[in-house]
Amino acid sequence: MGAVVDVVVEVGAEREGVARDVGEGGGKVFERGFHIPNNNARAAMLALSDDPTATQLDLIEWKTPATEGDPHPNLYHAGVARLAIETDDIQAEYARLKGNGVEFLSEPQRLRRPDRTIWFACMKDPDGNFLELYEYTLTPAS
Repeated sequence: MGAVVDVVVEVGAEREGVARDVGEGGGKVFERGFHIPNNNARAAMLALSDDPTATQLDLIEWKTPATEGDPHPNLYHAGVARLAIETDDIQAEYARLKGNGVEFLSEPQRLRRPDRTIWFACMKDPDGNFLELYEYTLTPAS
């Protein structure tokens, strides 16, 4: 999950207040609340907007105890399949991340609907978790 935290903070950093690295820590409050003894974790928060009351996604990489298990091998399984992150310019973000060595499943794909167009591109982070970038544009009424 550490790579997810890194990517979310990097992609969201362009939108101040939307993605923030919370840092590393642990202690008794996590032991009591999560039932995880002797804990230490790194976390990032991804918010739907810069409004302090907006819904937030809490991404945690457990350092102690170490995160266990493997990510899902594909996108067609039960449970959370991927984390989708909106961008204002998917072509530029795709080129930037690809230039930094990120491997995508494909180039950005366009999905047309009568009222909107959605561009999306999926990738795997270094830990094998699926992430998706998307750009959403409303189609003007004629």
